[in-house]
Amino acid sequence: MRIVLVLSLAAALCAVLFAGPNPKPTPKPRPTKAPVQSSCKAIWLFTTPCAEINSTLIQQVKVFSPNAGCGDCNYLFVSADNVTLTVDHTSADGFGAETISFKFTPSLLAPGCQMFVQSQSIGPTTTTDDAINYCNIYNLLTGSGLDLQPGFLDKTNKWVCPAIALTKCTTQ
Repeated sequence: MRIVLVLSLAAALCAVLFAGPNPKPTPKPRPTKAPVQSSCKAIWLFTTPCAEINSTLIQQVKVFSPNAGCGDCNYLFVSADNVTLTVDHTSADGFGAETISFKFTPSLLAPGCQMFVQSQSIGPTTTTDDAINYCNIYNLLTGSGLDLQPGFLDKTNKWVCPAIALTKCTTQ
C-alpha cells in the first residue's frame, strides 16, 4: 500500500515539475461604461383639450425656428399627429442636439389633457447636461404661454429631470 502511495505522489510531483509553465489565463475584458445620454421628462396637466395644446406647441416650434428668423432658437418641426409631436433642437454652437417628444393623452377630467414630454440628448453628454434638456421643453412651454393657462400643473421633478434644480431657463 505504501508503494502505491509513494508512486502516485512521485507521479504527481513529476507532472508538476516537467509540465512546463502554466499558461496564463486570458484576462476578462473590463466592462466599458456606456456614454451617458442625458434626458429630461415632464408631465404637464392642462384643462384644455389635447388638440388645442398640440396646435399651440406646433405654432411655437415654428416661431422658434431659424426659418422664422429666430437665429438662436434652432427648433425644427419633425412630425405630428393627434397623439404625438416630435421636435429636434440644435444648440447655438451646433455641437449639441436633442430630440423632444410630446405625447398627448386626454385626461379623465374632460376636456383636459395630460402631456408627457421628453427631451433626449442625441450624443453623449453629462447627466445634468447644463440643463439643456429641461430648458428645451421649458422654453416651448413658456414661449407658447401654455404655462399661464388656468389649471396648468407641472409634475416635473429631479428624479425624472436631474437638472431641474440647477437651472434658471430664460425663454428664447
